[in-house]
Parts: sequence; structure tokens; C-alpha cells
Amino acid sequence: PSKVPAAPLVPMPPASLAKDQQHSQHPPPSFHQNGQLQFPGANGAHAPPLGGAGGRGMAVSGSAPCVELGWTAAPPSGGSSCSSAPAPAVAPTTAPQRTSLSISELLANCGPSTRKSTLRALALAARSEEPEAWEKPFGRVLILVLDSLGQKDAQGVRETALLCLQELVVGQPSFFNDFAEVVASRLFETYRSCTPAETHTAAMVDRTIERLLGVVDATRALEILVPVVSSEAASLLQMAMRILATLLQRMPPQEVLGQLDMVLPGVVAAFSNPDPDVRKAAVFC
Repeated sequence: PSKVPAAPLVPMPPASLAKDQQHSQHPPPSFHQNGQLQFPGANGAHAPPLGGAGGRGMAVSGSAPCVELGWTAAPPSGGSSCSSAPAPAVAPTTAPQRTSLSISELLANCGPSTRKSTLRALALAARSEEPEAWEKPFGRVLILVLDSLGQKDAQGVRETALLCLQELVVGQPSFFNDFAEVVASRLFETYRSCTPAETHTAAMVDRTIERLLGVVDATRALEILVPVVSSEAASLLQMAMRILATLLQRMPPQEVLGQLDMVLPGVVAAFSNPDPDVRKAAVFC
């Protein structure tokens, strides 16, 4: 039998289709094995599927749940087709939530039992509050954070203080221009106090120092880091050498050449360090 040319078809309403099938002498239409709709010919044999050999059938709708079979061409004007599923709702983007209390109120309510929660709230405020809100209380916040770095016995307080300090460096970097040396010295001390089992805390200190030295002038950061490279033990020396390599990449070549007399003695001494990790860090530096 000849193929029926592909053409958009308008499916008949279910009630009309049932009525026509009742009075028709031919068998009702059926679905081809590939999912396409086909109608019987005059002799009862089924004609080729609608849409051609490689085409797609039409969409059939009725009282039953809609079955999407697709269209070979766009549905004709006024035709019936399956309605597509509604697009998933997209949640609107929201700005960072502000803390319910002001920074001064958080500090006023801070005590031994609430220190950890206060540090978390301050970490959130570091990104959500504008710099104007930090001008007056920043010094008090910094004292609280640095004091919390020495509380090894309080569960999770030191780690929360490090997290708060990281958020402050990222969210309010301009305030550290006056405190970079003090904060770096406290962080070096915290790193020295970490035991071999406290690898997570040591990694947090490492990351905090790197962020701190990344927001101050490169020459000033070098002046903070060089004394550590020249005199420290293996654990802190390895971390300092790695940060030194990153720091030198930020500086123009001519400026690096001008700082070689200050940097090279510590780096050369690290080549003879008994710790292989320190020697490796010196090579990459």
C-alpha cells in the first residue's frame, strides 16, 4: 500500500471518536509497534503509520491521562495536543541574611557559655553587614576572636574563632591594614600549639594566614613572613615556605630582585633542613 504523506492531524474528541467507531464497518485505529497511530484500510489491513516511515505519530488526548507521542509537524491551528508539564518553580535568589542582633548587641550578650554561638553570628555578620557597621566594634570583635584562639580546652571554640577570622578577612579586608602583624603573630602562635593529631586545626590556621597575607600589600606581607622563614622549626617553616612562594608570584620581578637579600638566606638554609617536606617546599619556592 502507498504511504500516507506526513501531515498534521487534528485528533477527534473522545466522544466523537467512540461514536464513529460504533457505526464504522472497519476496525478501530490502533497503535503501531513503534508507538505511532495507524488507521485500517478499506480491506481491513492497516495502512502505514502516520508521519512516514521515519516520522512520529500525533498526540492523542482524551479523558484518560495524556500520552505524548509527538507531532511530525506543528499541530494545526485549533488542534488538540498534549499539554506539556509545568516548568519547575525556581526559588528566588536572596541576599545574605542579616543577623537579628547588631554587632554591639552580640558582643554585649557574649559570655563563656555563648562564646561559640557569638563567634558564629559574627562570622555571618562579616559578610552580611556593611563596613560602616564594623567601624566602631571591630577592635572589640578582634580581641574576642584572638582571645578565643587560645582556648584549646573549650570544645570547638578555637575552630569557630578561626572560621570567624577567615570570614572577617574576606568580608571586611580593609580593617586588617592596621592589625596585620598582630593577627599574623597570633596565628603563628596558634599553629605552633597544634599537636600532630590536630591536623584539621593546623590546616585552618594555614588557610587563615594565607588569606590574611593576601589582603595586605605584598611587600608588607613579605616582611611579616620572612622572620618565620629564617628561624622557625620544621612544621611552621614548611607552611611559611609554601606561602612565600605564592607571595613572590604577586610581586613584580623588579621588586622581587630588590627583596632577594632578605629572602634568600632563609630559603637557602631550608635546603639543608632534615625534614624532607621542608626541603621540597624550598625547591618549589
